[in-house]
Amino acid sequence: MGEGENENHEEVTEEVDEAEMLVLRMVLSCQRNEKEEQRQNIFHSGCTIQGKVCSLIIDGGSYANAVSLSIIEKLNLHNPAHPHPYNIQWLNQTKGLQVNSRCLISFSIGKNYQDELWFNVIPMDVCHVLLWRLWVFYRKFMYNSYLNTYSFSKDRKKITLAPLAPPSSTKKP
Repeated sequence: MGEGENENHEEVTEEVDEAEMLVLRMVLSCQRNEKEEQRQNIFHSGCTIQGKVCSLIIDGGSYANAVSLSIIEKLNLHNPAHPHPYNIQWLNQTKGLQVNSRCLISFSIGKNYQDELWFNVIPMDVCHVLLWRLWVFYRKFMYNSYLNTYSFSKDRKKITLAPLAPPSSTKKP
């Protein structure tokens, strides 16, 4: 942000949308300790696609937006052939995965951020949606590695995306 762009901005923190997750899964996350640095945590959150909350990971080291084949099938999304099919090696240790199709998906994170992007369709279990570093760059998101949050300005609001809260360690009576 340039000089003076931060003036008169309302600050908003976007938590994961409250709804039933499209597919329930165990989340590997740690309880945040105020004194601990967050260097090893990935940004795991949620987004909403067609009214369904889906798991989301923002990966600053990844080079492709990806969506799980299971989401495409469950939500009956149109996934045309990829104009330039290719193999990606980094998701598994074998010969790689062939990316043959893609899907244009409208999604939201919280109440203040909506977007539409092309995603490569691949079978993956780690999350439903994987966003990569160029999405962060082009949308001018700023990553705070200590707090494990992403922030940006939109419509005169400074919006901070909060990571998925770790499961509660206390049982309800």
